[in-house]
Amino acid sequence: MSFRSSTSSFRRSLVLGAALGALFAFAVDRAPWPSTAYFGGPRLAEKHERIEALLRKGTVPVMTVGASYLDQGFDARHFTELTGVTACNMAVAGTDNYQQALYVRHVLVPLYAPELIFWSVGGDGVRGHTAINQQYLDSEAMRRALWPAGHLLVDLEHRLPHAKKRRLIDWFVERDTGRDPDTVDEYGLTVTSTDQRPARGPKARGRRMDYESEVTEDEARVVFEDTLRYCKEQGVRVVMVRPPYLAGTYGRDSLYVEKALTGQYAPYYEWWNETLARYDVPVLNVRYCEISENPRMFFDSKHLNSLGAVPMAEILADYYRTGEIPERWRGILSRAEIEAALGTYDAALLPTLEVERPVRVTDLLGAELEGLGLASVRARVVIEEAGDYGIALSERKARAKGSYFVRIGEGRYHIWELPATQGRAARRTVSTPTAFRLEPGEYVVELHARKTPIPDERFAVVRFE
Repeated sequence: MSFRSSTSSFRRSLVLGAALGALFAFAVDRAPWPSTAYFGGPRLAEKHERIEALLRKGTVPVMTVGASYLDQGFDARHFTELTGVTACNMAVAGTDNYQQALYVRHVLVPLYAPELIFWSVGGDGVRGHTAINQQYLDSEAMRRALWPAGHLLVDLEHRLPHAKKRRLIDWFVERDTGRDPDTVDEYGLTVTSTDQRPARGPKARGRRMDYESEVTEDEARVVFEDTLRYCKEQGVRVVMVRPPYLAGTYGRDSLYVEKALTGQYAPYYEWWNETLARYDVPVLNVRYCEISENPRMFFDSKHLNSLGAVPMAEILADYYRTGEIPERWRGILSRAEIEAALGTYDAALLPTLEVERPVRVTDLLGAELEGLGLASVRARVVIEEAGDYGIALSERKARAKGSYFVRIGEGRYHIWELPATQGRAARRTVSTPTAFRLEPGEYVVELHARKTPIPDERFAVVRFE
């Protein structure tokens, strides 16, 4: 009798313990405690909490993926209000396109089945160099995700109490708003504590790392392509997005403009354009758009704030409704970006030059450069004989040195540095150091001031011997 009573009590204890354990696990799963250590960092863990809360209310057909440009630059709540289709911002600051590709391929698509992904293109390559990116790659979630059907394991494990555990100091840090003031809203937007980066603000959290022993750029590109292929097979539409930069980024003396126009990014641009075209992925390049002209919309020169995230959501909502991309916003380097740096012109108004015959610069189409002088001149030239051609300037008096973008026809621009005149020379003629190989036909000749105005002297297209 005593034995049966003990056995019955033991069984009741087991049942009660199991019930309490299940109740505890359910409470932890529903608690707003992100699985920080499991995902490798707080931001990605918080994003999973947000999307799963949205999924408990219905489907989430639209997601954004990328780094900080979209993380704090896309208001998914506003997109949802505009379109009636729920969106979640799953972009995470500090990640590169390689990490994102692995996560899209092995977690986001198989687990959450989006219909459309707006994906932010990174810098000059697929690989990045921040400590947090490597932390995400080395996380337990990523290791599990790469197993067969690993997304199911991730879906299970990140809900368990052990995935949400913290050291005591970690609990303190997460609740010390002075240590990490950024917050993530209900739809995944990271909202910074201030609208603009302080002039003497803290250094970026991510530090540079040596990746010599890690995945190479070529290997990362293979993974990225595999993810695009997988998305296409699964019927998931992908749109590559280039979020806005502040207009000041397009100053002619900026390093970004120099690299973009002179072809230093060309191998990267070519690879992106060819790869995305192969998988029918359109490029929505709004790096320069109406938002760029409003400094209040930016946290810093290359990142939107929560104010700028609203019109960015409107741009993506408009694309979602129409499926159309204006011509000026297409391609990895858009026409809008080039025009932001060099200005616009009407080809029908361009004067026509004769080879070897100089004209005054003021007789050509120009524009004021901050009231100081000519910023740009453009003209047409008819080439009747194939050969190497360039531009020559003939000056009547000594001038300070100048720096210009120059081009004849299509292709990349070249930088033409004019040295300062030495001594008291009455006149000098200076030609572009780079020859442009031209076949018979009509071409547009361009000369754009970078730092000093174009001198009002004699200008000619000349043939090099």
